[in-house]
Amino acid sequence: MDVPSYGCCRAVLTIWFGVTLASCRSVGRGYAAMLMFVPALLGSLLVNTLPSQNKVGLLFSYWITSEVSKMHSGVGLI
Repeated sequence: MDVPSYGCCRAVLTIWFGVTLASCRSVGRGYAAMLMFVPALLGSLLVNTLPSQNKVGLLFSYWITSEVSKMHSGVGLI
């Protein structure tokens, strides 16, 4: 029995959040795009700067980087 994938729901929510954020006049499209990539940037910075003894921090930062990149590339849709 396969575990159901919620990639489609995640993709729809990501698109909805991005469009809602970009439609705010005070935020704008450029700032909305930068805000949507903050988790990926944070995760990649943490992967590169955390010491190798911090296993939980590295695991979390790797997970958040991979999840955000899946959302932006559409890999998790199936």
